[in-house]
Amino acid sequence: MVSRRMQKRILIEMATLRCGWWMRRDRNRYLNMRIDIVKKICFVGLLLALWVGAEGYVILTEQNSRGRIVTLRWSPSRAGAGIPFVVNAGSFPFPETEVVRIAQQGFNDWGAVPSAFITFEYEGTAQLEASGNDNRNVIIYDATGEIIGAPEGTGVIAVARVINNDDGLITDTDIIFNGRDHQFSIEENTTPENMTDLQAVMTHEIGHLLGLDHSPWVGEPELRATMFPYTSSQAPRAERSLEVDDRAGITAIYPVEGLTGGVRGQVLSADGPAFGVHVVAYQAGTDSLMFVASVLSGTAGEQKGPNGDGRYEILGLPPGDYHVAIERHHPAISADNFGGIFQTLYEERLDREYYKNAFVQDNAQIIRVEIDRVIENVDFAIGPSAPGAPFIRETIFPANTPDPNGPYRFSARVTDNTGVATVELRYRINGGGEQVLPMIPTGNDIFAAELDGQSVGSRVEYRVIARDDDGNETPSPASDLPRLQFDVISLSGSPVLFVALRDADVVAVIDMGTGEEVAHIPTGVVPLSVLMTPDQRYLFVANTGGSVGTSENRVTVIETATHQVAANIEVDNAPLDLALSADGQLLYVTNSESRSISVIDVASLTVRSRIRVPISGDRGPYGVAIHPDGKRLYVTDINGNQVLVIDTARRATIGRIDVIEEPRSLVISADGKRLYVSGGDFGDDGGGGVAVIDTDAESVVTTIRMDGGIFRLALSPDGSRLYATDRLNAQLIVVDVAQNRIVNTVKVLPEGEETRSLFVSRDGSQVYVANQNSNELVIFDAESFQILRTLSFENMPRGIALRSQPAVFLPLKEIAAQADFDGSGKIDFGDFLLFVAAFSAESPDARFDLNGDGQVNFGDFILFTSVFGRTA
Repeated sequence: MVSRRMQKRILIEMATLRCGWWMRRDRNRYLNMRIDIVKKICFVGLLLALWVGAEGYVILTEQNSRGRIVTLRWSPSRAGAGIPFVVNAGSFPFPETEVVRIAQQGFNDWGAVPSAFITFEYEGTAQLEASGNDNRNVIIYDATGEIIGAPEGTGVIAVARVINNDDGLITDTDIIFNGRDHQFSIEENTTPENMTDLQAVMTHEIGHLLGLDHSPWVGEPELRATMFPYTSSQAPRAERSLEVDDRAGITAIYPVEGLTGGVRGQVLSADGPAFGVHVVAYQAGTDSLMFVASVLSGTAGEQKGPNGDGRYEILGLPPGDYHVAIERHHPAISADNFGGIFQTLYEERLDREYYKNAFVQDNAQIIRVEIDRVIENVDFAIGPSAPGAPFIRETIFPANTPDPNGPYRFSARVTDNTGVATVELRYRINGGGEQVLPMIPTGNDIFAAELDGQSVGSRVEYRVIARDDDGNETPSPASDLPRLQFDVISLSGSPVLFVALRDADVVAVIDMGTGEEVAHIPTGVVPLSVLMTPDQRYLFVANTGGSVGTSENRVTVIETATHQVAANIEVDNAPLDLALSADGQLLYVTNSESRSISVIDVASLTVRSRIRVPISGDRGPYGVAIHPDGKRLYVTDINGNQVLVIDTARRATIGRIDVIEEPRSLVISADGKRLYVSGGDFGDDGGGGVAVIDTDAESVVTTIRMDGGIFRLALSPDGSRLYATDRLNAQLIVVDVAQNRIVNTVKVLPEGEETRSLFVSRDGSQVYVANQNSNELVIFDAESFQILRTLSFENMPRGIALRSQPAVFLPLKEIAAQADFDGSGKIDFGDFLLFVAAFSAESPDARFDLNGDGQVNFGDFILFTSVFGRTA
């Protein structure tokens, strides 16, 4: 029995770009609306209005009613005889001749690809509806939005509704243009501002009619594939012409023998076959990378899909020399840009890696493609590993550190199918000879080593080498890349600022005395929120961008004194906001894609418990705050417009408080009597504000309305002021808490964009505000609100924390050299006996005066104990 299935897809406008980033008001509206709409509307191929470049071809791929994964295409007989199409020209607000011309031009462009066997049959114009079950391919204009069915203002430009049978053969496709929300232009040579080129959209949607999904490769607008999911205001008519990627994609579906070839292979990760990895073919022999075509892994072979074998094939390539690589997806690309089996993509960030484990283009092996020949076994293992060699991942390596004493910790998870034989740290100090330090297994496939401290000004360069029992070797970083390195640095003595850079997966460290970035501490994927313990020992970092169900969902713990990573604590999916108990013993983490909270014990740096949160919808919880008495925990339910009250002892929800729309962040007063809730973060027109909750009554006292999307909140140390960031209007808002009244609104730089994170110094004298998209951190005087300093970053600054003063390190290496009284090379019991004898002597030898104060006393004893057991 043949079932009729509609290919599911919804993509919604992200708006136009400004300087490479989404316009503030529309991006988050998109991010929140698309989740609900995807579930309700079964459409394919919505073209979006946004800047971004070209990406590679993907064939529409669906799971049929029997659970088999099939690729969609017209039957060879239909493709050869002519795929028919009908134009409902009367539905368009343009002359019939122009509409027909544009439709025929689009079909002609696809039919003119010489390497693809496909033809079309124009059946004329008719007043037909987009029924989906009449085997008539209708092109129609929807002036009311009733046919498309998408909510008004969601930005849908056009859709192609594709119907296929269980064998994947397409039987009906209707193309519908959204005339309710968009104005189209039929001009040949110009496209007026704020209008969409009808020809470009027509050609794109015909690509879906033929079986092509969206293209995942991002390049310059002029070189963008027609099947890229976003239109461009920079080059609005660029999508009219088919690029190599489009031609390769259609050739892969409807190939003509004797004209093209291809490559085929498999992509593996440390966990097995990898699905949704971006595989790219570049033209070889050019000084710069010349993109040709790309696909996603897991879309070829007999075992397609997320649970398949990770195979790919790039077909339809003109004969020639190529470099084939795997690389990360552009941030604009996600699983939401594709339909069918693409519920997720490979989301972990990876460096561009060429075939045969090369990371530099000059070292990449050339693959020669010949006519009617597919090059097999062009396989990849993600990371520095070659297929069959050990995998090195989850590394913890030192960053630049002010600690001259060490030890400096190195660790990595190393796995191999045949067994790991050895793991070594190969290092050199200040350009000297290479030394080798074995890395010892510590359990759970973790190998670790510690390197002794080095004097200030030293540079350590290193590489980790893993070998398996078959003699296969993996270097990290790869052998054609420079060694990793860190420096032992000196600080000015001023406060030290920590800023999460969300697009670089690091925390930047800034010496506020010099204003210089002195270290980048690696974290996990997309670090957003940070929180420092009251004693300033640890900085917790929530890494929100990890793939669902992987170890990338973790909280990174940084030692603020040394800049070393103390731990990576695995939690549930997408850890987001953080709150510490008043005594600093427990950390609460909202897992924004798991409907849960992780409770971390700060002393042991382990997860103590997990709290299920009954939120509305799929998103959340987001914001979190803990009552000073530790008995009640508060989290935001952004879909339900509520704050949930949780009993921490019972780990159960005991109350719900209706609050402002889309509640995002929380902050609680020092006495626990007032809870403040930011809201309207994702509102269409910035109808946000702050709700004020009486925690005893568990009800809203008042809502302070603000013209903006209110994101983060912070209280002054004395509790008299509430600070709020307006991310839509790039403003810092100041509220008088006693009166619940706005007393100041400050622009965070004239061109600031996406004002998100917020931090108040311990003494309340300074307010730190981060503009994520314009890459600035602005420091305000809390009285005058004059700008004291502006710091510029790359890679989107987010969470902010400040260590009041840097740590002071004793020169333990020098002390140990002096305390080796017996010359054994180690500070041990023999030295202790000599020190005790000198301690009680009337005229002790000056060499026992470790602190140089002219006498041997308890201060010297403290220094001696600090180096006991160390090597001299």
